[in-house]
Amino acid sequence: MRKKIIAAIVAVAALLAAFKAGTVFGAGSASPGSQGDPLVTLSYLNSRLEGISGDTGGTSAAGGGFSRVSLTKGQSLILGDGSELVVYSGNGTVLGTTGMLSLTDSQLFAAGTSAVLYAHFLGIGSASGVKASGNMTIYVKGGYRIE
Repeated sequence: MRKKIIAAIVAVAALLAAFKAGTVFGAGSASPGSQGDPLVTLSYLNSRLEGISGDTGGTSAAGGGFSRVSLTKGQSLILGDGSELVVYSGNGTVLGTTGMLSLTDSQLFAAGTSAVLYAHFLGIGSASGVKASGNMTIYVKGGYRIE
């Protein structure tokens, strides 16, 4: 009986030590969506883009928000310098002499690479944008044109 009590105390002490070590080393301390926990979920993206709709055909929505743009296979969306886009659905390839900068992870996406879903891109040079490989939904902030 005494061995069982000692084993139970040791087990509880080990669990408390593991929990304390986890909190000291930051496990579970980052708030969801923060820099410490950058996972972007579909529900988060939907909440951020809620209420945005319409194809404005050249500039983003009034007030500096994002506008929803739909592309079909073969169409290209070309950003103006400093304009931004988020690929919401579908797939396509990056266009432009300098490609696009991903603001999500600070990577440069060269022309011809795949545009990553839910990444936030910045147009940094002439003819930066995406070419649709199929149907795509893109949210755009700033000037753009469709070819």
